[in-house]
Amino acid sequence: MRPENRRRFEALCRATGLREYQVIDQVLDQWIRENEAQARLTNFAPSLQQITILTDRVNIVARKAKLLVIKENLARFVRRLDDNRPTENRYDITGLTHLLREELQRAARLPPEARDSELQVLVARAEKHLMMEESLS
Repeated sequence: MRPENRRRFEALCRATGLREYQVIDQVLDQWIRENEAQARLTNFAPSLQQITILTDRVNIVARKAKLLVIKENLARFVRRLDDNRPTENRYDITGLTHLLREELQRAARLPPEARDSELQVLVARAEKHLMMEESLS
């Protein structure tokens, strides 16, 4: 793993309160489920030689980890805004909506094939909170 990616990954794990092994386990479990039945092209090859299609695993794992982190952050921010705690002052809410906007921008930069229904639900909830916040301003 490149040192810069490792540093960013560890920082994101700390920020989300997750342990590195938790994220890695989730990503590896999902990757294994998706790739256990890796496509074989033996039926199309003229000889009996087996051909296996391999993809860039590092990019897949990094994209899955990024998706998990974005979803976790969005869920955490939306939960806090859903709670609507009266003890939180205006500064806390403003800071939280700023973080929510940043996370939405990160989600928007994900490739379309990486987005799932859970992310779409979280994005819709986050956008709803931002619209409510803008109407109060």
